[in-house]
Amino acid sequence: MPAILASRQLARSGASEYDIDLAAQHNVSSSNSSATSLSQYSYGLDGVNMVLDNQSSQALYLGIGIVVVAIIVLRLLQWGNAHLRQLTTYGSRDKQLYWTKDQSITWAFVKRHLIYAPLRHIRHNKEIQLSKAVNIGTLPGRLHLFLLLLFLVAQIAFMTILDYSQVREATLAELRGRSGHLAVMNMIALLILAGRNNPFIRVLRVSFDSFNLFHRWIGRMIVLESIIHVIAWSIVKVNTSNWAALTESLASPFLAWGLISVMGMVLIFFQSPSPIRHAAYETFLCLHQLFAFLALLGVFYHTKLGKLPQYGFVVTIILIWTYDRLFRLGRLLYNNFSWKNGLTRVTVEALAGNACRVTFFTPKPFTPAAGSHVYIYLPRISWWQSHPFSVAWTNSTDDIQIPETDLEKGAAVVLQTQTSFSLIIQAKAGMTQKLYQLANKTRGKRLTLTGLVEGPYGSLESLHSYGTVLLFAGGVGITHHLSHIRDLVKGYTDGTISIQKITLIWTIRDEASLEWVRPWMDEILNLPGRRDILTIKIFVTKSKKPELRNASSRVQMSKGRPDIHVIIQEEFKNRIGAMCVSVCGPGALADDVRCGTRNVVDHGKVDFSEEAFTW
Repeated sequence: MPAILASRQLARSGASEYDIDLAAQHNVSSSNSSATSLSQYSYGLDGVNMVLDNQSSQALYLGIGIVVVAIIVLRLLQWGNAHLRQLTTYGSRDKQLYWTKDQSITWAFVKRHLIYAPLRHIRHNKEIQLSKAVNIGTLPGRLHLFLLLLFLVAQIAFMTILDYSQVREATLAELRGRSGHLAVMNMIALLILAGRNNPFIRVLRVSFDSFNLFHRWIGRMIVLESIIHVIAWSIVKVNTSNWAALTESLASPFLAWGLISVMGMVLIFFQSPSPIRHAAYETFLCLHQLFAFLALLGVFYHTKLGKLPQYGFVVTIILIWTYDRLFRLGRLLYNNFSWKNGLTRVTVEALAGNACRVTFFTPKPFTPAAGSHVYIYLPRISWWQSHPFSVAWTNSTDDIQIPETDLEKGAAVVLQTQTSFSLIIQAKAGMTQKLYQLANKTRGKRLTLTGLVEGPYGSLESLHSYGTVLLFAGGVGITHHLSHIRDLVKGYTDGTISIQKITLIWTIRDEASLEWVRPWMDEILNLPGRRDILTIKIFVTKSKKPELRNASSRVQMSKGRPDIHVIIQEEFKNRIGAMCVSVCGPGALADDVRCGTRNVVDHGKVDFSEEAFTW
């Protein structure tokens, strides 16, 4: 009789037939009526407050929506201001004076103390190293931390708003439902932020690097909520039965798939800390994708077999993941395959300083905007993984001759193509080290491969509306700035943009690094109008030469490290119009440039831009 009553009660509550069968089996095996009445909270939706669950997720995404709308409004205001500035100053030095001042004291204050501010003093992208082998990552910025705290506090609040007046088992059932529901709903944001084709990157003009930070923290919250989901169910199950009954329950496909999902999430959590990622990134990436697939597959079958209301959202999550993968595949096919010109070919030149100059010859037009980066696939080196690199240079021709130094043929061929672009890849470990070693061992230190390119991505910041641009580069970070410099000098010559002054500060270890970009730098130095606006200052930190000669008054070389703060102060004092300071290089350099920029940001119109690939 208790089993029949419990089944009828479960049926009235809208539970699935699967849950009713579980309830019947459980009640048949129960002899204590009190335990039987409480055991209903260990399965199905009894005790789960679906109304409040839905309200919690709605409030969560409403809050996210408010932040998104606020950023869109801010970006529109910034775009309007920059567009007006460019319209009123392009091709003219005399009209720049008005724009040297920031018209909003409040906005300057917000930039200095929130948007550009590190967590505390200076450190932001400089990695925290316990030793040379142990790297525990970087610190978030002040704005990032503020948004993360809002998210985390909201999640904790939603999970703790429970009905504590009912029996403990019912409260735990409510917690089980809430934590599971939030975990699934957070997966939607998790998958969107993980994608390279995340539409919010373009809409909000926020870098993938920033979204990746939020992706990691949302993932950690999902793991926590999933563990709470399991613990809440386990306590009720053990209290109303015993440990043996709990173990037997896991044999059901419904619970087994749920356990697989949670195990996948926990494995991701333990293999994703920064020291492990940095020690073997490519291995981490493979395992990360495998465990993520298991977690997603598990939650799919868990919600499907249990006929849970979150099943539709899980399908949405899978569709988001599928869209990103198909879009990337479509981009790869479009960029790298042509019936007329065949596949993308790649030449790799081993250079001094453990670096390679890698040039992609695409069968179709491929013209990345200034400041873009791409993901490259080199199957011969790493058969399925892709890695991001800044595009250093682009060329457009109708007929390019490529010396083919393939180990099997060794004959020169002519490849019909329309565009090429080049990267500088410094050998570190993994794929980059393998690539350099293979090219360095090849005859002539020049290698030809078949490769793929995905992109372009990035190029979120336009420098066309600034009268003064100050660029800092460290080592291979010069690649991000070269395309900007060429774009700005050409725009100045054409009289279509506001630029009147460009200063490049490049810090390198030794003179060998100059060879990385010599052909492109020579082309820049020969551009019409270059002498009017471009100054290059190169600092060599470990030069073996007793003295360094300046190529000209506009191209200066010095030994030692630059005084970042002094340079920024001087350039700010002599600026023309609005000023932008941009940096691409090691974390320590980026942090110093950020600090120096913040010191002047409330004394005039100065913006800060940073190109970073943290992982």
